Amino acid sequence: MTTVEETTAGTPSVGAANVYLLTTLPLGIFWFTMTVAVFSMGVPLLMFWLGLPIAMLGMMMWRGGARLERARARTLLNRFIAEPYRPLPGGFMQDMKARAKDPATWRDMVYLVLLFPIGLFWFISFVTLWAVGLGLTTLWIWFRYLPNGEAPLLDWGQGNGPVILVNSTLDALPWAIGGLLVLVATVFLSRAAAKLHGRFAQAMLAPTWGQLRRADEQYRERFDATRTYPA
Repeated sequence: MTTVEETTAGTPSVGAANVYLLTTLPLGIFWFTMTVAVFSMGVPLLMFWLGLPIAMLGMMMWRGGARLERARARTLLNRFIAEPYRPLPGGFMQDMKARAKDPATWRDMVYLVLLFPIGLFWFISFVTLWAVGLGLTTLWIWFRYLPNGEAPLLDWGQGNGPVILVNSTLDALPWAIGGLLVLVATVFLSRAAAKLHGRFAQAMLAPTWGQLRRADEQYRERFDATRTYPA
């Protein structure tokens, strides 16, 4: 088990933060689907021992997914997340038993499953914010290419017509300013959201404080055992 503590280098860039947030949803869908498949096929077959290979494959898959997430955090967020796994004893079956008893394996699984709802929230939120911000900022350009050269805003579709109708550059100017403010806010929010998600990944995928404390105690014991004292 690596006991290197977290190292970060500030807040991620806007591009890296948005790539990280928006790719969380497809990855979350994949891991959620694979985990459901492991449990739906593996658990009913465990009584016939046929589910054992599926469970083994699932544990290896979750650890692989967690390593991918650590690499993703390191590449896009510049956040190092140490591996929390207990040493493996050696031997295929012994290693599988050790993985099954290691709480880190199940924390990996929980984190990968939670990527789906969390990624869905990030995707909907930031796709909407970027679309609204860019749409309003450039409204003064594209409204004239719509039918009748006007852009209906806040049209609730109840037959009463739009609440606001933009049909001139002067009308579009306040909306463009508002869109620019939305874009500026989205820049800060996306970087903050990526940093927050990185901290969540750190909490789920890194060694616990108990593991770090035990590793420190073991190091101190080995250090004291090798010290030589004057007679």
